[in-house]
Amino acid sequence: MQPTIIKLNPNPAGFGSVPDELETQMFDSPLPVQHSHMVYENDDIGLYVGLWDTTTMSEKSGPYPCDEFMVVLDGQAQINNTQRGDFDLISSGQCFVIPKGYPCQWQQRGYLRKYFLIWQHPAMAIPATPTVDSILLDGAAYSDITQQFTSGSYQPQTPGGNLKAHAYHEFIHVTQGQLTIVDADNNSLKLIRGEAVFIEQGTLCACQTSEDLKAHFARVAITKSE
Repeated sequence: MQPTIIKLNPNPAGFGSVPDELETQMFDSPLPVQHSHMVYENDDIGLYVGLWDTTTMSEKSGPYPCDEFMVVLDGQAQINNTQRGDFDLISSGQCFVIPKGYPCQWQQRGYLRKYFLIWQHPAMAIPATPTVDSILLDGAAYSDITQQFTSGSYQPQTPGGNLKAHAYHEFIHVTQGQLTIVDADNNSLKLIRGEAVFIEQGTLCACQTSEDLKAHFARVAITKSE
């Protein structure tokens, strides 16, 4: 199949109708009700993109098993650092990254819904210490130990760029202005504030932006050998 461009939908048809299967050992609380809607799954490289929600819960504490970029759509997340005893509160409209290996516990109070990009390569162990000992908020720059997973703030680009193969898998969330993505068939996808897109690595496309664009991204660059 040809690589593709996927605009994320915060309310896809049928979302919430079939709950996820959960196990009691995953939580320090009664089982919550959670739902997942996947828009991209690649088990070979451990890359997953989609929509997820949960009711009140406390996950088991431990080193975070993956690098994960998230955009909170509804609710507020509390992520406790289990070594220092401090915590981060992330509210609706914010994005954040939990680094792989970060010692934490997710304590959820009330309903939460989010977009996510997870990278959990099956051949890469959890590091003894994360590359950054904190949660990265609202486009703060981050790179994992392999430098294959990166996140940050998207910069406006010069209009009229040529089509080229996208160099990485990329999730983009627009917070201001407009981002337009043109594919090889000259189809245009326009994104405005609050909208998000996933571009698969290798997709032929060109990105055009308004001068006032503000957006946050997570990128996973996969080498040919993987």
